[in-house]
Amino acid sequence: SYPIVLKIIAKLLEVFRYAGLVLLVYAVIALILAFKNEDAESKVNAITQVSIAIVLITLSSIIGSLMTAVGISHSIS
Repeated sequence: SYPIVLKIIAKLLEVFRYAGLVLLVYAVIALILAFKNEDAESKVNAITQVSIAIVLITLSSIIGSLMTAVGISHSIS
């Protein structure tokens, strides 16, 4: 069951990566519009969304590094 769990985790992380990419595109557009309208609250929200998108995109690498540090030799990327 151990390899099956790793495959499930890999698929979930792939979904997170794609969701992060979509969110990043949306957040960058929102950030551009916020700067155009000079809306401080929208700028903060868009920057927060960009940060979350970056975390979602890099989550696979982060978890892979943690698994290597713990001693799990299987790659999930």
